[in-house]
Amino acid sequence: MPQIDTAHRRLRSAAFLLSLALLAALAAYAATGGDIVLDHRIADAVYPLRSDAGVAVMGWITRIGGRHGVLPLLAGATVALLLLRRSDLLAAVWVAALGNLVSVTLLKAAFDRPRPAMGYFIETSGSFPSGHAAGAIAVWAMLWIVSARLHLIRRGPAIAAAVLCAVVIGGTRIYLGQHYLTDILGGYLLGGLWLTAGLTCAAHMTPRPTAPRHRMAATSMAAAIALAVILASTLTRPVAEPEPTGNGQSAAGV
Repeated sequence: MPQIDTAHRRLRSAAFLLSLALLAALAAYAATGGDIVLDHRIADAVYPLRSDAGVAVMGWITRIGGRHGVLPLLAGATVALLLLRRSDLLAAVWVAALGNLVSVTLLKAAFDRPRPAMGYFIETSGSFPSGHAAGAIAVWAMLWIVSARLHLIRRGPAIAAAVLCAVVIGGTRIYLGQHYLTDILGGYLLGGLWLTAGLTCAAHMTPRPTAPRHRMAATSMAAAIALAVILASTLTRPVAEPEPTGNGQSAAGV
């Protein structure tokens, strides 16, 4: 099929370009020793903008953008795709999710970059790359694309929603002082790599014919979304107690 072959070529080309971009970003980061002036300037500029209301809203978004939201949504999507017998899309979701998780964990350990000093929440893992930013692309964007593939939403709005989720989730990490800008950008690149890998995997699979089980699939996703909202609204994370210094940064380490 010419159209399928063209799609495959485009996906492979995108994966290649993303790999090069990620490699270049990691090499540039390593060359600077992880101490980038622009990162600190942005962190210093954002820190005074915090407010109680802003922290409450951004904290909720960052929780639903992390494991509190991702795990229920992955569970709901898995059940829904199994009911619909869309093994191709199920493979895409889990290739992206698992590949992203392993890569983020290994890169955080390899770089071991300290977190910004003014972080609102207490974090113990390395700062580079941002797991939230990577997950926003590898998981959240993937789920929007899957929704479009299932004709639950048009392609244009799905892409717009995916971009919005990524920008907002990444933005909360900078606002809360959990990551530097380069952490977020590195996470986007890494998540994009695994998003492309998942879609490439799906392109090589043929979905099986299925009886309509859309109502059950929709119910499982609705339950997953409700659970994600409940977890993000009720579970909290340890909070640091910053003591601002003369340069606008916190003296408390995370």
